[in-house]
Amino acid sequence: MAAFIDIVNATKQCYKEIHQAKIELILGNNEWNELAAGFINGVSNELSQKQIKDLGKLIIDQSNAEEVATEILQSQVPYVVLASIGVVLAVLTLIGSIGTCIWACTCRRSSKGVSSSCVNIAGLILTIVSFLSVAVGAIMFCNSSASFTDGVRAAPDQLHTVLENVEVFANGATNEISCSIGAGLNVTSENLKSLPKKIFLAFKKSIPLMEHDYVTIEKKLREDSVRADAIYSSLDNAISSFDQYGDARSQVNAAIGKYQSVAYVLGQAPQEIAKLGVLALKQHLEKTVHDNADPFITKTRTETIPGINGKVNEMVQQVKLAIRDATFKANHSVNLFYDTITEHDALISTATSGLNSLIILPCIIALFTATIAFLVGFVFVFQRKSVPSKGCCSASCTLITLSVLLLAMVSFVAIAASVLMTVGYGTGLVCKPFFYDGKLEALQTIDEILPAIEVQSMTPGVSVPLKLSAVMKSCEDDEPFLRAVKGDQLIDPKMIEGAFNRDQLLNELTQAIDALSVTALTPDDLIALGLGLQTLSSSNLTPPLNKAQEVDGALINPIIKVMTTLNASLKQTLSDCQAILKSAQAFKDANQIKTTLKTTASELTNNIYDGLVATANNLTTSMLDNSASCLPVYRSYKNVGDIACQEITGGVQGMWAAAGLTALSLISTVIAVFCIASVLRSGKGAKEETKPHTNLEMF
Repeated sequence: MAAFIDIVNATKQCYKEIHQAKIELILGNNEWNELAAGFINGVSNELSQKQIKDLGKLIIDQSNAEEVATEILQSQVPYVVLASIGVVLAVLTLIGSIGTCIWACTCRRSSKGVSSSCVNIAGLILTIVSFLSVAVGAIMFCNSSASFTDGVRAAPDQLHTVLENVEVFANGATNEISCSIGAGLNVTSENLKSLPKKIFLAFKKSIPLMEHDYVTIEKKLREDSVRADAIYSSLDNAISSFDQYGDARSQVNAAIGKYQSVAYVLGQAPQEIAKLGVLALKQHLEKTVHDNADPFITKTRTETIPGINGKVNEMVQQVKLAIRDATFKANHSVNLFYDTITEHDALISTATSGLNSLIILPCIIALFTATIAFLVGFVFVFQRKSVPSKGCCSASCTLITLSVLLLAMVSFVAIAASVLMTVGYGTGLVCKPFFYDGKLEALQTIDEILPAIEVQSMTPGVSVPLKLSAVMKSCEDDEPFLRAVKGDQLIDPKMIEGAFNRDQLLNELTQAIDALSVTALTPDDLIALGLGLQTLSSSNLTPPLNKAQEVDGALINPIIKVMTTLNASLKQTLSDCQAILKSAQAFKDANQIKTTLKTTASELTNNIYDGLVATANNLTTSMLDNSASCLPVYRSYKNVGDIACQEITGGVQGMWAAAGLTALSLISTVIAVFCIASVLRSGKGAKEETKPHTNLEMF
């Protein structure tokens, strides 16, 4: 049976849009940062499920950090290679700077440099390239550093907003469930109010004799009886006016005889109908239905339905509290993060400035050195002759000294790049499986070590476990919130069906029907009514009075008019009475009457129950399908990942890439300066001196 309640229409006001605050990420120098992050993601090996599980245990203090780090490090060959390159570069440049310094001070060899102009031109070109690359590296590092600092400072407020979004959504989504259940139960309750009337109407329909409107029929019969009496009296009074007119008198006299019997039958008909006792039975049956159904309906509406609503609200409250507890813990961590940042804001600024200085200072020296080398080399190109540059204060000596200094600084920049790359590599390693994997396999792995949230369903003693990965996957797929939290298991339609105790109501109605006093009709009860109806049906209620009209139309015409009115009125009344007589033929067995009523009661209660079952199922389906989309929960989770992996550590990714570029640029600057210094030492068109040179004269 179809639901007897339009549940979708009844609950549509419960489903409203849940507004979410937008999270605006601060992504300074984003293109460069993403380029570096993309490189890291491209070369890194994905973590195995065991490693992800070990990381999860490490987060909740259930694993040895050293063992986890060793295992992960062994699986990340690309990181080892990249880190080794940085360390080797730092060591080699440091050794190179020391070796160059020793060579410059102690080595006794010819002071003659390289006289090729090609070397000078190559040095000039390399100087320009290194100048630009050093400048780019410094700018990118400062921009990424600023991006990192801004991200760290903005993160707490953004995370608070994310958590507020989660709580606002949870409140809105759970309120939708409470509202729809409440609205559905309320409209069910309102429909149950009319149940006694429906039962009585069904009883009337099951026994055709009770379907007739006896009050109206009796009223019409009395009205027609009055008309017949009036016609009879009028004709009787008028008969004397036609004594001298034989034919007219005969017509009037015949009409008097006919209406004498009609008036008698109409006068007796209401009494004969009343003798059937149907009206009294209807009234008794209606009272019986109300006496038995009203207390049942009242109890259902005041106790059973509110009890079901309470269970739903209790279940909804558990879901809400579980989410609120999780957001409270997260808020606590965010507050600690915020307090730490606020407390150490000056330290963060100092550390950032120091880190910037570590990169910027070598860049300034490199830019200064490259500028000098370029100017000297450029002037050298246009000289026809040039004396070899020698001595401690010579251009070549100055350039080589600056180169040695730069070479030493490369080691510090390379170490800084390696450290920052380690942070960026580690972050990318964790972010990729947790926040940028469409399958969310990392969350599934973490589920194995985190306890599921147990939510009590509507069924007593039955709880439903909620796993983070399953909920988040459903939210990512844009499923309704109630489906995401296994609402099909939490909500039990049978609990809603329990609002109507079919067996109890049927038993009460059956007992009441058994107790009814039903007097069956006998054939004699129907004879008088049948004969009367036969008399009325066979009578011509508009007998011919044309002769009388010719004699005295003013007297006869009003009487004929009343006859016509009576004839029209009696047609419907006689039809109703014939239907009563026909229905009464089946009203001759009291037991059969009670059996019919019991069958009707059973069919009716079953139909109502089936309708309520359909309503409960429709209500459940409506809530499962129409509850708010769970996508905002996944977006909030994704926002956390974006804040951590893009806004904060995105700057770190850009910093290590910029530091690495700077280190390589410094080396190219050193090479360019050495090329120009070597050409300066040789001079242009000058003859070699034969006397030996001191160590200082070599430069």
